[in-house]
Amino acid sequence: MCNFSTDSASDELQRVRQAVGFLVKEPKSKITYDEFTTKLCPVLSIQQLHRVCTFYVGENGVAPEVISKFKVLMDEDALSPDSDSYLVDDNSSTPFPVDEISKSLNEKGFSDMKPPIELLENPEFQFLKE
Repeated sequence: MCNFSTDSASDELQRVRQAVGFLVKEPKSKITYDEFTTKLCPVLSIQQLHRVCTFYVGENGVAPEVISKFKVLMDEDALSPDSDSYLVDDNSSTPFPVDEISKSLNEKGFSDMKPPIELLENPEFQFLKE
């Protein structure tokens, strides 16, 4: 939820406090768009609100019409040339094959590396001598 601007630590902490305030609030399904944006989380951006709200789905989640409103506003914001949004939708339904991960890893051999003397002298690191 951090913003990549020159916000102070207290500004960032305020965003975190508001998000936590939402997380502990019950019932989430009764929270209105206006309550989100004016009382509960006025400092959070629409993108941040949408992101937090979409963590809760089903009968205990945020009302679908509230999430839809956030989505519409995000889409409108994305079309604006002045948009400074850095948060993108992530699509967990997009497959990410495991074999692609293994192909991208560069295996390193460390058998010829010697650990520092300080570690070798420590009894808890005796396995390094093996």
